[in-house]
Amino acid sequence: MTNETATDQLEVLKQMVFSRLQFFERAKLRILETATLVQNRIKEQEALAEETLKAISNMKQDYKKTGCHYHSTRLASNFVKNQQQHCANSKAATAGSGASFGSGSLKENTRKMT
Repeated sequence: MTNETATDQLEVLKQMVFSRLQFFERAKLRILETATLVQNRIKEQEALAEETLKAISNMKQDYKKTGCHYHSTRLASNFVKNQQQHCANSKAATAGSGASFGSGSLKENTRKMT
């Protein structure tokens, strides 16, 4: 093998490695963006569940004051339980993905990004 051939092969290898690095960096950014979107969605769902809990509490207070029965209280309570379970499942899915880049977890890397 001549020096020129070895140099050419080395240059080709450098370009291949650089191309792969760019690919993985883009993939990493897409994953981090998705993780951020998931975390934002979880926060929205938690806020919705909190608002619903407050509404249920107000309905219960009204019931105690007026004696009127709100059938929707039970439905709203079930809705909140479902929302809380959905949030817990989303958190578990995000945390359980095991995705990690370099040092730190996906959650830490996402926190660094924001």
